[in-house]
Amino acid sequence: VDIEDYEVLLEEERSSIAEKRKTHQGFDGRFGNFSLYWTNDEIEAWCTNLANLYPQFVQMETLIFSPGGRRIYAMKVSTGVFGQKPIYAVEGGMHAREWVGPPTALYLLHKIVEDPVTRAELLTDVDWLIIPMQNPDGYVWSWTNDRMWRQNRRQITPTCIGADLNRNFAQTWRAATITQPCGSLTFRKSNLIEILQ
Repeated sequence: VDIEDYEVLLEEERSSIAEKRKTHQGFDGRFGNFSLYWTNDEIEAWCTNLANLYPQFVQMETLIFSPGGRRIYAMKVSTGVFGQKPIYAVEGGMHAREWVGPPTALYLLHKIVEDPVTRAELLTDVDWLIIPMQNPDGYVWSWTNDRMWRQNRRQITPTCIGADLNRNFAQTWRAATITQPCGSLTFRKSNLIEILQ
């Protein structure tokens, strides 16, 4: 046993985050603070602001709304007409509890758009499609109710909430999880939009 009581570590994390956020917000005006984890609202506000500041490079496109009514969107970055060059796709926030995913995607987006040297280097031959938050309902739940929550918050049955998003692609990886309890339910849908619902 490496950790006798994981809840103690979670409480330390909560206290540390609360203390840091007293003086520094994740999003303040134009700039993002990449030394903090951001709330879902801060992530969306920063992405909206980025698209407004750089309309010549960035488009923010709503893909769908989550079961909880939160927007799931893609950031399209291109120096020309999006899709005329090969597209690199990056996603973050598929698993609610893995808080490092969204800031990684956001920092990449920041470097591509706001750093002229990086922008010139990374936008010459490719376009970028970045989905910084694929699971906003689960992410918010992991902030407010259960830090270790992994799935989305889709109502599967009257007693089962949450599908594991990365086990819902048209592929047979880990197919044995189909029979696992509801938290690991797999639906095998090939359409990304259907998966996110």
